[in-house]
Amino acid sequence: MKTIVAGIFALALLTGCKGVRTGTASAPTLTFAQATNASLQAAHKFGMDIAASVADGKLVLTAGQKRAFDAFAGSLNATDAIFVAYSGGTATQAQVSTALAKTTALQATAQSTLAQGGK
Repeated sequence: MKTIVAGIFALALLTGCKGVRTGTASAPTLTFAQATNASLQAAHKFGMDIAASVADGKLVLTAGQKRAFDAFAGSLNATDAIFVAYSGGTATQAQVSTALAKTTALQATAQSTLAQGGK
């Protein structure tokens, strides 16, 4: 028994003990594709919510609101296509970033126009 305990003690000394990590665990870092996908999902939700409100008759878009929303929707569709191409290896991260920035800006414009009543 003494030999077993001595052997375990010697093995523990040789291998060491696991260190204990202190502090808070950091949040996982999203990859470019994951972050882009999350942004596109949020943009699609905005678009679907507006489209559903219009279809239900809860929202009637003025000409200015319709132009802003259509510009956003067209840009979102183009960004989706570029992101699919990126996922397939035929577009660059820079192309996706540029397209997403444009879509995000057009979404902000559409939201502002909707909030102002189409003015």
